[in-house]
Amino acid sequence: MTATTPSCPSYVMQWQHGTYSLPGNGSLILTPIAVDGRQLTSSPCSYSSSVYIRYEQQELIKSYQALTDEFHNVPRLNLFRFDGSPQQPLYLVATSPEMLPTQTLNPTTSAPAATGKSKMKRDFTEDATQRVESLLKGAIPMPSDPFNADRWWWVGVGLTALGTAMYMMPTSV
Repeated sequence: MTATTPSCPSYVMQWQHGTYSLPGNGSLILTPIAVDGRQLTSSPCSYSSSVYIRYEQQELIKSYQALTDEFHNVPRLNLFRFDGSPQQPLYLVATSPEMLPTQTLNPTTSAPAATGKSKMKRDFTEDATQRVESLLKGAIPMPSDPFNADRWWWVGVGLTALGTAMYMMPTSV
């Protein structure tokens, strides 16, 4: 008999920026800036903290479609990987250019040394959080809250009381 261990999920987030080129056959080639890409890997069962490393991978987008999303009524970009499989659609958030520059943000040629400074904890400041929220505001229209459980509960109690009172009323013969 063998013991089985429950599978532990592992999460990976990657980000990079750089340039793109259009080779003329309907595809896109995304070329990242080597020293600016990052990959964050989190596997709670393997280690207690996440692993944050440099990441660089050129990507071929076989084809793309720019259209207006019928449901949200906002511009949408559909990308298809090198094998033709679709990627998550991208929605237009802002019309003003809000993007990283096309040169390196971290001008180094190798990985930084493990000093106290390179291990400094980073977090969002209130200003950065407000900037992200202002970019996302109105990007995809959200319906107002149609379901308030407290309100519907009291409406149910009221209608039950009204039904009980009407049931107990004497009727004329």
